[in-house]
Amino acid sequence: MTLIELMVSLVVLAIMASVAVPTMKGLFERKNIVETGKYFERSVRLARTEAINRGAIVRIQPTSGSGDWSQGWFLEYTKADASNEVIRTFPAPSGNPSFVSAEFNGSLLLQIRPSGQAVSRGEFTLSYPTNCTVGTISYELLLSGILLKETTPCS
Repeated sequence: MTLIELMVSLVVLAIMASVAVPTMKGLFERKNIVETGKYFERSVRLARTEAINRGAIVRIQPTSGSGDWSQGWFLEYTKADASNEVIRTFPAPSGNPSFVSAEFNGSLLLQIRPSGQAVSRGEFTLSYPTNCTVGTISYELLLSGILLKETTPCS
C-alpha cells in the first residue's frame, strides 16, 4: 500500500464518518429519552413501594427546587422525629433533555400516601428540544399513583 492509497482511504473514511455522525446522534438521543422515561417510571414505583413499606408519605422532589426535573430528583420521607430522610437520589439524565412539570414545581410536591396513592395529580413532559426526530413523552400521574405514558411524534 502506498502513501497515496493510504491518504485516499483516510479521506473516504472521514467522509463516511461525517455522514454517519448526525445519524448516530439522533439514535443516541432516542435511546436516551426512552431510558430517562423508564428511569423516571421506576423512581415513581420505588416511591410507591417505600410509602407502603414505611407507612409514611414519600415525596419525590426535583433537585432544582422548581419545575425543572432535568437536573435530577430525590425521594424522601419524614421520620417519626420530624426529620427528613432521603431514601434515594436520582442524578440528572444524560443528553440534556427538557424534563418539566408545571404542577410539581417545587411549591406543590409529588407525594405518595402510605396506601400507594398520590396526593395530587400532575403532568410531566420529557423531550429533546434540539432534536425533533425524538418526539415527546408525556406522563400523567393519576391519584391512584400510577403513571400514564403518551408518546407524541414531532410535527
